[in-house]
Amino acid sequence: MATPQQVSAATRPRYRMEIAWSDADDAYRVAVPDLPGCVTHGATYGKAARMGEEAIAAWLAGARHWGRPIPLPGSVAQAFAAGVAEGEREETF
Repeated sequence: MATPQQVSAATRPRYRMEIAWSDADDAYRVAVPDLPGCVTHGATYGKAARMGEEAIAAWLAGARHWGRPIPLPGSVAQAFAAGVAEGEREETF
């Protein structure tokens, strides 16, 4: 884990977003595996990606404000990599 001082806006870490359509929600759902609880949604894929970027920024700002450790990008990627189906889209921001 990085300290809040190590992860700043200047370093611009790139976190993977998992974006998938949800029939139950009638929207694209977004999860950021490296940032626990960092989830959002959007009516279109593009809106979901933008909302994901905002969710990441808010998650990081909150962690910095409260002095919480910030996971480095890819710190849980190995756990999810095997589950990504071929053809599923991923975005990294």
